[in-house]
Amino acid sequence: MAFKRKEYHKEENCLNCGYPLIGKFCAQCGQKAFLHKDSFMHMVVHFVGDYFHYDNKFWLTIKTLFMKPGLATIEYIQGKRVKYLNPLQLYIFITTVFFLVAMSNDSDEKKKIVQKPLTKQQQDSLIAYKKTLVGINTADGENRIGIGNLTPNEPTREAYDSVQQSLPPAKRDGFFVTRIRRKSFSHSNDIGEQLQHHFSKVFFLLLPLFAMFLAFLFRKQKLFYVDHLIFSVHFHCMLFLMILVNILLINIWSNDTFDTITTIGLFAGLPIYLFISLKKVYPSPAWKIFIKLFLLLLLYLFAFIIAFLVLLFIIFIFF
Repeated sequence: MAFKRKEYHKEENCLNCGYPLIGKFCAQCGQKAFLHKDSFMHMVVHFVGDYFHYDNKFWLTIKTLFMKPGLATIEYIQGKRVKYLNPLQLYIFITTVFFLVAMSNDSDEKKKIVQKPLTKQQQDSLIAYKKTLVGINTADGENRIGIGNLTPNEPTREAYDSVQQSLPPAKRDGFFVTRIRRKSFSHSNDIGEQLQHHFSKVFFLLLPLFAMFLAFLFRKQKLFYVDHLIFSVHFHCMLFLMILVNILLINIWSNDTFDTITTIGLFAGLPIYLFISLKKVYPSPAWKIFIKLFLLLLLYLFAFIIAFLVLLFIIFIFF
């Protein structure tokens, strides 16, 4: 049976790919057959409708992740993907918003800090050089970062460089030790800003590791590694969303009691959410899920600490 060409378009072929048109959309690339000239208001309304409509992929995915833990992962694994946003696109968008808000919040907090003049007693107490595990040097009243015995004895970077230049080449510090000791003269705030700037890379590294832990703990489920990776991405999206909501709530109703309640709710809610998600995606008795959840969090904490230390080492050596 031949298809009758509709009257809402005059073009014989798709303007985008040239494929013959027989309906409202091109069968080859999916572009609309009829492309009218949009007014400015129509473009604005169309934009808002596409990105902020309740049934949009983004909002539907977020709603499902919040309200029905594990369901979006199961349906995505089963091939029901059209209604959901691609997991990596969702992760990139959420983490971008999260770190923008987090950095903005940190900047606001720094602006609130009022530098008060030090008393004579405080100034005298800051003169002494203190070498500890974190290498705190408060000779000028500013916290500095070091690493135990690798923290230099000199009070300034210039003094350290001068001492190194006066030594024979064979007795000078090696490349890595020099980088670490020179970095010790950076203010702790500078190190903190670099950690914050690169912190997202830690979680991006943890995504495949978390999926690897899932594949090991639930190896009898006969799922592919990419299926575990989808679960990992969805969980981390929820992790960032819950922390983001916590930050926003604290900024709106900021007091010690409320801050404590929201923080406790966050740390209690995440394991509960993860337990429900695991029970949904990896059907097993509750006691088995509980044991594997404990092992998963333990492995995740260990991986997080290692990744954080690696990031700190990279910052000291290369930045």
